[in-house]
Amino acid sequence: MSSGKIKLNAMIHRAKDKKNRIGLLVLNFGGPGGEAVESASKMISEKSFPQSIIDRFDILAIDPRGTGKSEFISDLTRCSFNSECDSEKESVGFNISTMKFTQDIDYIRKSLNEEKITFLGYSYGTKIGQLYSFLYPQNIRGVVLDSPTSIEHGNAIEESMTMPFSYERIMYHRLSKSEIELIKNINNKIKEHEIYTTKDGYKIDQDNFDKLLATIISTNDDDWSNIKPSLISFFENRNIL
Repeated sequence: MSSGKIKLNAMIHRAKDKKNRIGLLVLNFGGPGGEAVESASKMISEKSFPQSIIDRFDILAIDPRGTGKSEFISDLTRCSFNSECDSEKESVGFNISTMKFTQDIDYIRKSLNEEKITFLGYSYGTKIGQLYSFLYPQNIRGVVLDSPTSIEHGNAIEESMTMPFSYERIMYHRLSKSEIELIKNINNKIKEHEIYTTKDGYKIDQDNFDKLLATIISTNDDDWSNIKPSLISFFENRNIL
């Protein structure tokens, strides 16, 4: 607080069943750069949450610094990427971060006289949940991390570097070792020659092959069980020349 103040946009939806209230549920929908207030309001109004959550939790959504209707400088990201920020923007940029927002959450917790919070985060929001749990373990009742990202990486570039590893983990979960070796072999041959024609005249380029790989890692479990037999059959029968 000694360095000044920043405006945060937030909303709280009070628990309907006050006698059986559990506590405060804090939401973050990820990004980085995603707002929370409008998304949470929509989820509550459309009853996307189970009624038991709406009944028993005060639901708190905060637009992180630099997002939604909270305070930000619109061209801060652009000048940061180009290393052209002036001293004023640099000082503001320093105060828009995962760490600062995590501290904001605890400041608001104190302001609401809540002993503990429950946290629900999606994607990048899971990093906030992990960091909060690390900094304030005594203030956490429970944490739910949906599509978690690693707390070890600090920016989008580093995050993107972990994606191939994440994809590989999904492939090893869904495919046998022999199936993975088959796919790797085909992929290596396509990388070497750009476009390959199979014995039955089917052409495969990197773009088409990447789409097939995306099917493996992004299809939900129910659909995957139906797709897998035909997809593996496709790979096995396309003998690359």
